[in-house]
Amino acid sequence: MPALRAAIATRGPPLAAGPAGTYRRPMLDAQFAPQRLWGPPDWGSLGLVLCLAGGFLLAHGTLVRDPKALVEERFGRPRADLRSLRTLLFHRVQTLLGFGLLLLGFGSQLYARAVPATEASSGSAALWIGGVVLGAALLELSAWWWSLVTVRRHLRAWFLQHPPDFDRDVALAREVGDLFGIDSHADEAVQSYAERLRRELGLRTPAAAPARRALPDDDDSI
Repeated sequence: MPALRAAIATRGPPLAAGPAGTYRRPMLDAQFAPQRLWGPPDWGSLGLVLCLAGGFLLAHGTLVRDPKALVEERFGRPRADLRSLRTLLFHRVQTLLGFGLLLLGFGSQLYARAVPATEASSGSAALWIGGVVLGAALLELSAWWWSLVTVRRHLRAWFLQHPPDFDRDVALAREVGDLFGIDSHADEAVQSYAERLRRELGLRTPAAAPARRALPDDDDSI
């Protein structure tokens, strides 16, 4: 009799009858059921993950700076190039995203403390953490794309009101071409590159400057 009880105990829980005479284990079904994976999250743990992601974005947007920009700032760079303006705008968006994730994280932790825990099992923590990380990465990519599109749009509007002279200001032409992804060829003339920039920006070709007349010499009469 004791041997029979030991054999029954080692076999695990009894099999439950299923449709068409099949049998299954309820515990295994509960462990591998799809609804368990996407069940309600553990709001306290999810809030902690959101706070960590928000803190990372906030620190990267406010503290991390390009070493090249720091060296140029130390030695008095005359003006900020257009790419640095785009990076500055991206860091500002990063800071806003970090604050938003921090607020969501604090709200999730407060919700976890306010709402009593239910007996229903929560969803997979790994899936919820992966979802938060994936969402933060998508927000980063969206902020990088938005900052580029915004700077390009404002530059087009500015140049339409204040047409630049790319033929003479070669440094500005290179900055604008670098921002808009227009590469220059090794044997390309400055006028040809400036014309491609104007077509990209939707600018008109400037009219040729009129020839300057020489002033007549004054005759000194004695």
